This record gives sequence, C-alpha cells and structure tokens, in this order.
Amino acid sequence: MNKERLGYQQHAIVGIRKRMDRVDEATSETTIGAILLLAGIEARMGRRGQVQLHMGAVQQLLTICKERGIYLTAGIKRAIFWQDLNASILAGSPRLFSHTTFAELQWTRDTFSPSFYRAPPGFAKRRGVLGDEFIEILEDLHALQCIRNIPGAKRGDPLMMAYINNHTASIQSRLGLLRAEGVVARSCRFAAYICSVMLCCTVWCGLFIPSHISEQLFRELNRTRNEEIWQNDFDLMLWLACIGGAFAPEGEVGDGHCGRKSAIPDVASRSGHADSHRSPSSLTATSKPPITELALPGNHATADDIMNNHFAAVGEKPTDGNYEHGVQVIDEDKEFNTNITDYLRVTDVAEAGFNYHLISVFGSQSTGKSTLLNNLFGTEFSVMSETERRQTTKGIWMSKNKRIESAGKKMADNILVMDVEGTDGRERGEDQDFERKSALFALATSEVLIVNIWEHQVGLYQGANMGLLKTVFEVNLQLFLKDKQSTPRSLLFFVIRDHLGNTPLANLQTTLIQDLTKIWTSISKPSGLEGAKIEDYFDFGFAALPHKILQAEKFVDEVRKLGARFSPANRSGSKENGTHGEEELQGGIFLPDYHRRIPADGFSVYAEGIWDQIVHNKDLDLPTQQELLAQFRCDEIAKEVIAAFDVILAPLEEKQVEASNLGKILVLANLGVTGSEARQKCVNAFQTQASRYHKKVYGEKRIELESKIDGRLKTLYQGQLAASHKGGVAAFTDAVSSQVKAGQKAGGGYEFAEIVSSEKEKALKVFKTEAQSLAIQGVPWTNFKPQYQLYEADLDEVSGRLRKEEMRRLATRVERWVKSRLGDAIGVEFNKLGSGRGGSGAPEEGEKPDTEKDLWDRIWNVFTDIVNEAESRFVDRAKSFDASEEEVVVGLWRLRRKSWVGLREKIEEEVMEGNILLKLRENFEDKFRYDEAGVPRIWRPTDDIEGVYTKARESTLTLIPLLSRFRLSSTYAPPDLVSFIGHQPAGVEAGDEEDLAPIGGVDEEEGKSLEEEMTVLSESKRQDLVVRFKKTADGVYVEAKRGAIGGVAQVPLYFYGILLALGWNEIWMVLRNPFLFILLLLIAGGTYVAYTLNLLGPMMQMSNAAVNQGMDIAKHSLREFIANSDMARQALAVPADQSRDDSIGMDTLDSRGKKTAAPAKKDDDDDDDI
Repeated sequence: MNKERLGYQQHAIVGIRKRMDRVDEATSETTIGAILLLAGIEARMGRRGQVQLHMGAVQQLLTICKERGIYLTAGIKRAIFWQDLNASILAGSPRLFSHTTFAELQWTRDTFSPSFYRAPPGFAKRRGVLGDEFIEILEDLHALQCIRNIPGAKRGDPLMMAYINNHTASIQSRLGLLRAEGVVARSCRFAAYICSVMLCCTVWCGLFIPSHISEQLFRELNRTRNEEIWQNDFDLMLWLACIGGAFAPEGEVGDGHCGRKSAIPDVASRSGHADSHRSPSSLTATSKPPITELALPGNHATADDIMNNHFAAVGEKPTDGNYEHGVQVIDEDKEFNTNITDYLRVTDVAEAGFNYHLISVFGSQSTGKSTLLNNLFGTEFSVMSETERRQTTKGIWMSKNKRIESAGKKMADNILVMDVEGTDGRERGEDQDFERKSALFALATSEVLIVNIWEHQVGLYQGANMGLLKTVFEVNLQLFLKDKQSTPRSLLFFVIRDHLGNTPLANLQTTLIQDLTKIWTSISKPSGLEGAKIEDYFDFGFAALPHKILQAEKFVDEVRKLGARFSPANRSGSKENGTHGEEELQGGIFLPDYHRRIPADGFSVYAEGIWDQIVHNKDLDLPTQQELLAQFRCDEIAKEVIAAFDVILAPLEEKQVEASNLGKILVLANLGVTGSEARQKCVNAFQTQASRYHKKVYGEKRIELESKIDGRLKTLYQGQLAASHKGGVAAFTDAVSSQVKAGQKAGGGYEFAEIVSSEKEKALKVFKTEAQSLAIQGVPWTNFKPQYQLYEADLDEVSGRLRKEEMRRLATRVERWVKSRLGDAIGVEFNKLGSGRGGSGAPEEGEKPDTEKDLWDRIWNVFTDIVNEAESRFVDRAKSFDASEEEVVVGLWRLRRKSWVGLREKIEEEVMEGNILLKLRENFEDKFRYDEAGVPRIWRPTDDIEGVYTKARESTLTLIPLLSRFRLSSTYAPPDLVSFIGHQPAGVEAGDEEDLAPIGGVDEEEGKSLEEEMTVLSESKRQDLVVRFKKTADGVYVEAKRGAIGGVAQVPLYFYGILLALGWNEIWMVLRNPFLFILLLLIAGGTYVAYTLNLLGPMMQMSNAAVNQGMDIAKHSLREFIANSDMARQALAVPADQSRDDSIGMDTLDSRGKKTAAPAKKDDDDDDDI
C-alpha cells in the first residue's frame, strides 16, 4: 500500500467517523460508499478480518435503513453485492449477501431465446462428473455469451446492461456458493468464474479478480496433477490451461499454465486457438477468451472445411468479412444460428422493415440448387465439384441477392435466399427427418419456394420430391387451420433444369399440377378443411432452363430472364378460372399476399421460434409465433426507447428528488416542452419500429409504453406542480408580509385588502404561467384547472390567515389605545375623591363634583364612551382589510372583553392599599383642613376641632362602602355587563379565546357570578382600610390640636423692658458703629429672606452638617498629631500605634467630605486557613 492510497484510506475513515453521529448521515449512500471503498482496499490487501468488520457495518446500516424506511438506490445495492462477492474471492471473507438479497438483482431466464440456454456439447457429456447444478450454471454462462453478441448489448443499452449485470450476478454468486465435489468440478468452477468475469468485465474486476482466480486454478491443478483423469481428458485440460493462462499474472503462474498446455500431446492440432503458440509471457490478463473457448471440449466445427468456409457458420464468432458472403441459418445438427440479426444488420436489411423478400430452394441432392442460386442472385454458395458426387450443402444457408437488375429489369430490394440441404442424399440415407423439417421451415418462413428438378424427374414421385411435399402439406394444414384470420399463401416455383424442349413447358406444368392436386386430394385434412383446395393456399410458378454445360450461353440468357421475374407483382385476374400459371401475375412474382409480415429486425427471433417448434415436433402455430415475436420485439424496442427517454427524464427526476430530500422548492424550467418532446420522440420511435409487428400486440404494447412514460411524466409533473404551488404560496405570504411591514414603518398608511388583492393576482398569474410551462402535450391529466382552483383556495386561506393576524394586530393596537385612555380618564375620576376646594389634590380646572356617590356612573360613562370610540376606529380600519362581517363581529366582541378586563385592572390599580389610603386621606384633609370656601383653617383653642374632625372622618368613611362595589347610583345595581359584551359570536375559533380572561356573570362555566365580578374591595380589605384610615385621620387631628394649643403661649411684656434696660449700652454700641450696624442689617435681611422662602430649615441642616464635619476633621487631625508626636503621647500617656503607616487616610471620606466606614482589614493569617 503506497502513501497516497494510505492517505485516501485515512481520509475516508475520518469522514465516516464524522457521519456516524447522525442516523441520516450514517445511512447516506456517501457513507456506505466510503465503507465499501475501505472494504475493497482491505480485500485487495487480503485482510479478511478488516473486510468482515467493514461489511458487517454495511449490513447493520442496511438493517437501519430497512427499519426506518430509508430509500437506497439500485446502484448502491449493486455496489454492496459486488463488493461482498469480490471481497470473498480476494480475502476469503464470509458472504453476507447473495444474488437474491436485493430485488434489483433478481434474474430469470429469457423465455424468448431458449436455444441460448444449453451447455456446450463437450461439457454436456461430462454431466456425470460436473453435476447438474454446475451444468445449469454453464447453460446460463453460454446464454450470457450469446447475449453479449447481441448488438444492443454492444451499444451499451442501459436496460440491457442492467439485465446482463443481474445475469452475471446470478452466475458468479451461484459459483461462489457451489460446493464442487471432485477434482474436475473444482477446477472447472475456477475457469468458469474467470469466463463469467471477463464476459461482463469492469476495470477493477479485470485488474485483480481473473489473475487471482487464475492463480487459485494453477494451485489446484498442481495439487491434483497426478490424478488419473488428467492423463486421459486432454481436451478438458487444454481448456483449463488456455483459460487460466490467458489471465494469469506474469511469472510462475503464467509460465506454469503455458507449460502445462505445451505438455498436452498434439496441442497445436487439438486446441484450435489462436494463442496456442503464444509464449508464457504473452498470456496477460488483457485479452478475453473467444466465445468458442468455453465450448472447446468436444465442440468441433460443424461445417465441412471445404463447404461455405467463407460464410459465418453456426457456433462461430463471425466477422463482418464473413457476413459479406452469407450466414449459416441451421447446421446439420439442427442447431439454429443466433447471429442472423448481425448478418441482417451488416447487409443493411435489418432496418428495411417489410421491404425484403425471402426465397428458399430445395430439391434432390446434387441437382444444382446452389449453382442455380449463384447464377440467379450472384451468391457464393459452395457447389459440387465436377469430379466428385457428394453432399456440399449441409443444413440451411442464407445469402443476400447481390444483383440489382437482371436482363435490364430492376430486381426487388433485399432478396434473401436460403439454400436448403438437398433431399434423398446418401449421407443421411433413410433418415428423412431433417429434410422434412427443413422443408417445413422453408415453407413457414419463405414467400417463394423454388423446387429445383430436372426435366426427366417430372412425373416421378421421389425424384420430383412429391413425397416430401405431401408430408409438408399434411403438417402445414395444421398451421393453416390455426390461422383463422388469414390464409397464408406461398408461391411454389418449379424450375425445370436441363430442359431440351421436346416436351413443351405447358405439358410439364400440367403434369406437375396434376401430381400436386392428386397429392393434395389424398392427404388427410383436419376438421373444417375437408373441402379445401390446394389453390387456396398456394400459387404455382414454372420456369425451364436449358443445360448448363451443353447450352451454356442459352443457360445464361434464360437465367437472366428468370432473374428479371424476381420483382414485385400484382394479380391480373381471379382464381375462379382455375388456372395455375404465371398468366395471372403481372410485373413479377412477389405478391404482397406472400409476405409473412415479419419485420426484418425481428426475423431472427421469429425464425428461431419456428425452428424450435419444428425441431421439438410441436404443432406449428404461426399466429402465436407472430404474437410472441411481436411481444418480444415490442418489449425490446420499448426498452430501447425508454433508455433514450431516461437520458432526458432521469436527470430531471434526480433534481426533483434531491430538492425534495433537502426541503427545497424547485420548479424545473420548460418541463412541459422537454417532457412533451421526449414523450413524442419515444412514442414515435416505438411506433416506427414496432408498428410493423402484430397489430393487436403492438397496440397493447404501445398502450403499456405510454402508460409507463405517462406514469413517470405524471409523477414528475405533479411533483413540479406541487412545488410551484408551495413556492407560490410561500412567495405570496412573504410579499404580503413585507408590504405590510413597510406600510407599518411608513406610519401605517397602507391598505391591507389592496395589498392582498394585488399580490394574489400576481401569484395566480405566475402559477398559471408555470403550470402552462409544465403541461405535457397529448395527455389528459395536464389540465391544471383543478390544481389552479386548489391553489387559489390556498391563497384565499393564506389571505384569511394573514388578515386574521392583521386583525389581531389591529385589535392589539386598539386595546392599547383603550387602556391608555382608560388610564388617564379613570385616574382623573379617582383623583376627584381627594380634590377638595383647596389643597394638593385640587383639580387644575373645573370644580369638585356635586356628589361622590355617582363615581361609578361617571367611570362607566367614560368607559363606554372610550370603548364606543375604539369600536368605531376598529370597524373603519377592518373595512380596509376586506374583513368579513363575521370577523368584525368577533373582533368587536374580543375588544369589549379586553376593554372590560383593562378597566378592572385600572380600578384594581387605583384601589391598591397605598393609593386608596392616600386618596381617603386627601378627601379627609380637604374636609378637615379647609372650610367651605376652600380657605385653610387656622385652629384656635376656641374652635370646635372635634366636631369638624368627626364630620370629616365620617364623610370620608362613607366612601369605603361606595368603592367596594361597582354599582350605578341610578339603579343601585351593577351595569348590564352581559348586554355590553354580548354573547359569543358563532365565528369564534379556539384560538380567539386563548388570551381572553374569564369574566364573571358573562362566562357562566367559570363559576363566577356578576356580583363577584363587580366586587372591588373584599370585606377583609375594607375593614383593614377603615382601621388604617382612622389611624391616619387621628394623626391629622392630633397635629391640628397641638397647633391650636401651641399658638396660645406669649412672651410677657416686662421681658422686653428688662431686655431694653440691660442691653441698652450694647444697642447703642451697635448703632454707633456703622460696620456692626450694617452687619446687623444684613443678618436681619438675610434671616427675613430665608424665612420668607422657607430656607431656614435647610440652612440649619447645612450648618449642623458643616459643624459636624468640622468636628470630625478636627478630631482626625488631633488623632494624627498625637500619633505622630512622641511628646504628645508621653504627655497624654498614649502608647505608640504599631500598625501605623505613613499613608494619608483620605479614602475614608466620601465625595462630599463626609467620613465613610473604613473597610475591614484583612487578617494576614486568612490565607493560611484556606
């Protein structure tokens, strides 16, 4: 492991650890992929324990994904399977997953190509040694080889590649689980695994897996090299050595495989492989084994070396150069060639549709059939040597007409000629099975059957192939019987060779018609066809050719004339006249009635199905075969067009899924145009290729294809429409909210209804535009009218929600306004309780109310006036919101409830213990300290202080019961709160009541009565208030009484006489001294001014503070002096202060020069206690 790889590994480990903290990140495909990368590195290093650890973690993550319903793509599941399988091969770790673990890897055999699934003959005969299970795997492996040769597989078709991947997974998984018993089975298992890897090879697998298994195969062969079986089975040993050596690593293993192959006797002649003479160093892992290597043991060429060796034979991997000459359709062992489609592709026939014609020729062996075809159509079929009389054509061969015109007349396009093995040959003897089946095959597939006979054979039974035709007619009637809808017709074209001219052609024609009619009459006809005539199923054509050698020039001219007849034709008359000759055909011999209506690209599959039924002696059912072919080809074509459809649609689907997973809103641009074009291209491509097949099947498959395509488009369309819907609603909400906020910042000058209407119109227009751009043409479900109506309904719902929110904000603003107005108005009314004719509580304007008993009437009137004004404001503003009458009614109902609650809160604030006691005292003092005119009373001893006190106190005490209950003086009952608030409107929702406080008498379910709701002061609070008020009033009374008594004391008059007599000299001294006199005047004036301004008290306080401060400073200075003077300490006998320092203690004074508490000194020993 190099430094760079180690760095990647460390980086992956760090990333995985970070993602393991969260389940969503731990189960992501990125995390699983990183763990698989680590497992691959450890497997490459052969660390089994580490591989088990990593794959065990992947298994646990898959369990979590399954429990939580987390979706994993098919790609990551395939990666998990392959990493588990490859790690078990490289490191020997136990398998945790098989090919049946994931549904994406499920695979079954293709029923349309049964001939693919056969074991090569060399392995089939070793079934007893290898076992049935291994042989079944080899059959699937052989089918994989055949499938890899299909052009669709080579083009990298996604669906085909997925099918091949599943096919390979099934093979390799079963090989890994196979318990091979015996030396041969174990070795063949390794070689088969190498073949399966290289048939579906990736870069990683091609680098490590084959060389690793090749080494295991080498060790196994070395271990068992002395086994007796290897001494006898050289073919099998050669195959193992070739497979192992082709992919062996350089060095001991590669040299060992090559040495083992060289040691096999006569290796050059047995192997037949191009690499049989390669040096050991040239056997690298970069080359794949040819398709025949798997079938090497016992699988020799089926065609003779000198017979059509320039053609593409059955069992070979042909090249385009071989295809240029032709292809073998069926070999002498009755094996069908699966490469016919490739031949048709190379010769440009596969895309011709119905514009092709198929001709078959049969007759006795060595009668010049191949010579006739070569001269007629320019083909290159092998012909019999002039010096030998032996079979040259084995099986059935096909070649395309190489001539464009003949005798100056253009021939039909795309004429395919089948050269059928001759009948009555000595090589087959009495075994007539093949000639009968080949004749029936030619009759079932060809438009024209050329019967090649010599003139002297006319009238003979076997020589003219009448016995063969009889058998064909009998079997073919079953085919006609099953085709109820149409009667398949063919042209039997008799070419009479070596015609001398002595017997006219018309006579020969009559003889042949009579013989055919006689045969037809003699055969046993099935029920329903007893009266059928041969003319109902066959037309007949005749031509005579002179002797090729004796009349060479004439032979060539007649062949050219005959070739000119192979062109499109039409009927000139009716069959009712009983004629059988060419006189009823005009222009050529290819009538549309003869064509089997099998498109050229499906001919191979169709012909293979026909041959399979013929070989297995099943009832030939052409309509069923046509339907099966149509189903197969329509499915193939559907896969191809859907693959092209996926290229366009899959990225769009991935974007939608990714946006959905991330919670983003994504609307794909021009989805309608893209989807419509992709759908139209897909359907048109399917129609172009598939409409040529069975109409009923084509119609069903087209409906099925359109259903699949439309299903995916509909899912994408609906997802995009939902995204547009969701994004439009979100954009509408944001737009309305932003404009409302802008209006609020601008001072509230905005019309909510106009904003909603404008933005709704924009949102609907945008949604309609997007929906139209998403619409898919040609499908009924893109009518977005229901979605448009639903979108409009959602916008209305959002508008309603936003309007409710705006109504809530409006209600909140109105409620704040109501509370503000109530705070001022109710405060004024309660202040009037203490507003007498004078004093601090007197109002600035107006007069004291006549009576205090109408307090609650005034409060209620003020409250209702404010609420009515608020309701008017609310209604006017709500109209601008385009609010419904129901919403306005609910808003007013909530406003009245909130207003009442606000009134109660303000009343409770006013009657708080401190506030109400202050107002009662002010009311009492207004009545006690002021007279009726509002003049302050100056109490004298002679005044009736007790009477005034008692009257004022009792008058104030009457206010406490008044304040205890909210009652109107007019009715002596609470106001009609129920009528004022009203009953709960029908449109009230649960959210409208969440922030509403219960109101007694209105909300009966709360259990609180109206009387309780109107109680302001409870009984206990009222009694406490009475006690405290009386104490306060008593204090005022005592103060007034003391003032009245204090005013009686006077200075005696004789005191002034004594003062004058004793202070006369001082008085004159002051008066005579101007300085003292002026000083006296200043002091007197200042005292008077201070008295007038009520400053004597503050001045005295300041003087006292200054004196005290001066005393403190003096004491401190004296203390400092004593502390610093030894003489002073000795005089006063004060000991010296040991803790004294030289610092000045100014920190004990505050900013005003006052002494502050000194901070406690911290004991030095405190640190020792910690």
